[in-house]
Amino acid sequence: RLEEKLEEITAEKQKLQLILEHMDNAVLLFDNHGCLLEANRSARLSFNLLPSMLGQHNINVLGNSQIDLAMKEAQKTGQLQQITFKNSFQGLQKIFQGSLIPLPRKEDAPTGVLAVFHDVTALKLLQERQADFVANASHELSTPLTAIRGFAETLVDGAADQPEDSRRFAAIILSEAERMQRLVQDLLQLAKIEAVEYRQTIDCQPTPVHPLVQAIVQELAPAWTQKRIALSVDLPAQALWVVTSADLLKQVLVNLIDNAVKYTPDGGSVQIAAYPEADRVQFSVKDSGIGIPAEELPRIFNRFYRTDKSRNRSISGTGLGLAIVKHTLDALGSAIQVESQLHNGTTFRFSLPLAPSETMP
Repeated sequence: RLEEKLEEITAEKQKLQLILEHMDNAVLLFDNHGCLLEANRSARLSFNLLPSMLGQHNINVLGNSQIDLAMKEAQKTGQLQQITFKNSFQGLQKIFQGSLIPLPRKEDAPTGVLAVFHDVTALKLLQERQADFVANASHELSTPLTAIRGFAETLVDGAADQPEDSRRFAAIILSEAERMQRLVQDLLQLAKIEAVEYRQTIDCQPTPVHPLVQAIVQELAPAWTQKRIALSVDLPAQALWVVTSADLLKQVLVNLIDNAVKYTPDGGSVQIAAYPEADRVQFSVKDSGIGIPAEELPRIFNRFYRTDKSRNRSISGTGLGLAIVKHTLDALGSAIQVESQLHNGTTFRFSLPLAPSETMP
């Protein structure tokens, strides 16, 4: 019976050890002096713990006095203590939420503390982005709404009796309403392309590149001809097909070419190219425009982000175009790269799978 009981205890211990080792949360056990006794795999990875650290004080191991204070408070009161703290690991700032539970006392003497830490970095970043998104969306919507209300009140107060003023104010109201409509449409498109359910419905088929690019160039002709921009298209002589959604590829190219035209001064140039490379087709849109400062490049795909020089309201836009491009290409299994120099133009590149010849119509 003793042997059976020992085997049962050993099996139960192994089961608990297995559960602890494969938990997502970091679990650490400290003695009554605050020295580390045990740590599971997640804890070792999260805090870069080494075997030599066993037996060391928690401040030496984790380098956080907030944890030490919470541990002492848990031992003193016998109550669960919850904390939120930041930790730097390999140059990355992480945020943890922790629960420190005192172990049962022995003869009224303090014992150890069990600490469970959950990495909430992604959740906190999401909350911050949501707050930024709401603030930016509110700002972008409030500007045209203020203009619409102001001119509408002017018309109500008597300007409607003056034909010239009423037509001018009505034109401004219409322009601001169209701007709001574009913003709402882009927000809806961005929400749609980010939805997992929609991504699962994307139907990628062999799509010819030449007619698609030519159609986009003709569609945007009024914009680039008005600015006397030299727009060139560099495509191979032979037919080029990619496996993608034609509608989504068109949306990506329209956004990139439209941006290139907007931010290129009159008389500048825009070059559109596509060429096969191994089993993919490389696309690029290059302009001779105002360029983007190097420190701002990592942020240009954020929602509502505009470089300082492009905040001029004469350049229409919602600030969502590049965010839509990034998420659309992500849904298509690709990524967007950008190269730019201030006052020396910008180049965007991405690639899509080359359609096998046997799948072409």
